[in-house]
Amino acid sequence: MPGLTLADPTGIIDIAVSDVRMQSIRRSHANANDGEDGMYATQIPAQALEKARKVFHSLANEATQSISIYRLAEVLYELGLSLTANDIAEIVAQLELKDTLDVSFSEAIEIASFIHQQNLETAERDDFF
Repeated sequence: MPGLTLADPTGIIDIAVSDVRMQSIRRSHANANDGEDGMYATQIPAQALEKARKVFHSLANEATQSISIYRLAEVLYELGLSLTANDIAEIVAQLELKDTLDVSFSEAIEIASFIHQQNLETAERDDFF
């Protein structure tokens, strides 16, 4: 249909990408727990993802639809993660961010996914020993 546009195409894409990444984490965590629902699946319900999205968009630069990585902790808190300034500095170093310190919502979810995966692996290692 000519002239038909989405009100917030970037937001819709961010939500879709975030949903896919979160489902992937839930599946990998459930598989690691022999098919059980696992801690991660119960700790981060869909409502938390929606709250994180709302916090992100309240902080986002309208022109770029991104936030400073130094505000990332506020978004990730809604996903069950408590990050310190040192944690953020480590993320910046690991991502080797040079040009920009801004992240999109989908990048924020990707970072949350990585942190949750690291936490899962650490917990499994600790349980092993």
